[in-house]
Amino acid sequence: MTPRVSVIVPVYNGAAYIGDTVASVLRQTDANFELLISDDGSTDDSLEIAGASHDPRIRLMPYAENTGSPMAAINRGIRMSRGDFIAILAADDLLTPESLARRVAAFRPSDVLVCGQCVTIPEEATLAEADEAARLGPDTRFTVGPDGTLRLSRPLRYFYGPTNMLRRAVFTEYGPFDGSLPGKQDREMWVRLFGEDRQRTDRGTFTCLPDVVGCFRVRHGYGYHLRQRTDQAEMIAAALAAVAVAEAARPRCRAELVGQPTSLF
Repeated sequence: MTPRVSVIVPVYNGAAYIGDTVASVLRQTDANFELLISDDGSTDDSLEIAGASHDPRIRLMPYAENTGSPMAAINRGIRMSRGDFIAILAADDLLTPESLARRVAAFRPSDVLVCGQCVTIPEEATLAEADEAARLGPDTRFTVGPDGTLRLSRPLRYFYGPTNMLRRAVFTEYGPFDGSLPGKQDREMWVRLFGEDRQRTDRGTFTCLPDVVGCFRVRHGYGYHLRQRTDQAEMIAAALAAVAVAEAARPRCRAELVGQPTSLF
């Protein structure tokens, strides 16, 4: 049977977390999916842990060399995928049990993307603790302060990594993620879809759900959120520029948040 959804997990030395990540996918209420573990030259036991259940829906994709960009692993996964929908999940992030089912059900014929909300979880959070954070709702967000302590902050909004699901046809028409833009690849893709080419009027629509569908793990000293301030300033400037382009194109696309209005980004 051809899977409805392809969940793509890029991984590089993610042995500490990938077990829970895989478990969060395998427990989905909608079982019609494939799980592609796209390795990027890991030197630890990431692939062995990911495939430990021997679930036939898991496809391990080893790669001998580390490219230094998760987008290379993601793009390989997209090329090998078979589902009508693509969901990309980092090797330390988690899905809520109904994540795939809710997003698939929300797709309208005109939608190219469906997203939901997510919560962030601390580095050491277990799958059960992540589920509790998700149950409390999208206003639950943890960040790591300068002193290393965890604190509550503002809620995350939409278009966040573990919440997005796109039609596979998007990548056929618009191409893969751009691996030359570290930390900004997803924003570049959204602008490409909804605001970059002013000549197109058939991009389609997207739907944003109020449901929490994913959990983003905040790891101390790792990732975009905790990079040095100068790097953050550069990325924020680029993100604002992308938003400006998208805002200018707003009449050409339409978003719908079930239950309440929303904006593009």
